[in-house]
Amino acid sequence: MSERIDKAKQIAIEFYEKQLELMDLLASLNDEEQKIFHPG
Repeated sequence: MSERIDKAKQIAIEFYEKQLELMDLLASLNDEEQKIFHPG
């Protein structure tokens, strides 16, 4: 398999893990803090 495909897979996995981490973090914010990410 090509090096580019391996690199893309690695980035995809890291991206997925960061996305889960971000969702957990956002879920833990209080209402005031969440307004920063969801104005209005």
